[in-house]
Amino acid sequence: MKGSFAAEIYLAMSVIIIIVVLAAMLFNIFSPMKTVSEEETKDTYMLLNALKTAKLYTEASLDFSTYQAVYNNSKHGGYYDLSSAKTMTNELLPLCQKYMDKYAGCKQPATKDYGLLIHAGLKKGDLNTYPVGLLQCILTRLRRTDNGEVYYGLAQGDLKQIDCDFGDVTEKGLRGFQKDHGLEETGVVDEQTLENLRKVFESKWGDCSKFFEGCKDNIQTMVFWEPSGTPNQERILAELKKHVQIMMGKYTAEDYTYISEQVSIPDYSESEISAESGNGFLRIGLKSNDLLTVIREDLDKRERLIMRISGNITKEYPLRYMEIYKAAAETLGRIGNVDCSKSIPGDKINRLHEEMVSGFVINAEVFDKEDSPCQLIVKVSVKDTSKTFPVFNGKEASFEPVNFEFLVKTT
Repeated sequence: MKGSFAAEIYLAMSVIIIIVVLAAMLFNIFSPMKTVSEEETKDTYMLLNALKTAKLYTEASLDFSTYQAVYNNSKHGGYYDLSSAKTMTNELLPLCQKYMDKYAGCKQPATKDYGLLIHAGLKKGDLNTYPVGLLQCILTRLRRTDNGEVYYGLAQGDLKQIDCDFGDVTEKGLRGFQKDHGLEETGVVDEQTLENLRKVFESKWGDCSKFFEGCKDNIQTMVFWEPSGTPNQERILAELKKHVQIMMGKYTAEDYTYISEQVSIPDYSESEISAESGNGFLRIGLKSNDLLTVIREDLDKRERLIMRISGNITKEYPLRYMEIYKAAAETLGRIGNVDCSKSIPGDKINRLHEEMVSGFVINAEVFDKEDSPCQLIVKVSVKDTSKTFPVFNGKEASFEPVNFEFLVKTT
């Protein structure tokens, strides 16, 4: 009797379960299907747009970082970390101090536009002024037409007598310039004299102006290369990677907001950046385990939407970076012996003046001269004129070529 009763209970329960399941199935079949709301669709598109924008932003950041690193590094011998070029500290700072000492007596001008400091009316008796110092500098760079001597100082480029005082020697030099250029020999900087000074010296006007802008800011970026100490290809690319990483960090270090989405870009380490150069191209790659991430939070609805994509990027730039480095390195063995006794700062080394090698323009000139024993410091520039790229040159945005510059000390 008990067994029959239990069987009936199980049968009844089975029937109820079957009815419930069938009812649920019928409800799903005949009830309207659930659709994605317009608001949810909009959220998805917004996240996708934010993600695409983050990708473009990262690529643009890599472009600018690469161009700026190439420009900055090539301007000082391929180095980014100048402290690693030990000869820079040992050799250039005393040289810098030497130039600074020459202008110790010149008053600081109110304007920083040093090219405009020379003005009509400068005359004998004007003492301790930058305009006189700039005039004296220019007169040391120009030669008289009758005997080839400079108008001021003992030799071309010799700045030791620049004292910013308009005395007898300065007046004599100015009168000589006026005579050679068919001007009235007044010994005073009148309008015609000023116009002729600018015309004759226009191409090198900045050479003298920059001495008043702060020696260390201009000289400390120069680096010595030596046959035994020339940076190799691995070092050049490592220095470039280091600079690219630091530049990228300026753009990716912090999250930012795109409309209402929070965007996070990987903070690429130096080991996550690769650099290769060859066949006329420079390839820079970013590879990170972190992802480009976009987050939208709705505190009212207590919702949090997240999208992620890979942060790996590889870009190729038509820059002959290593090719121009190799051409620059080859010039070390071609400077040869230069007659130190007959050379002065500013002299071009003829066999390396405007020479074309593999499409690169090579220039070498005497940067400075040391006495006892006589020794020259030569500035070498190797420029690729076939390509330019956008960079910030310290004053404004401009298009610049790759231009390796460094110093060589002759023996």
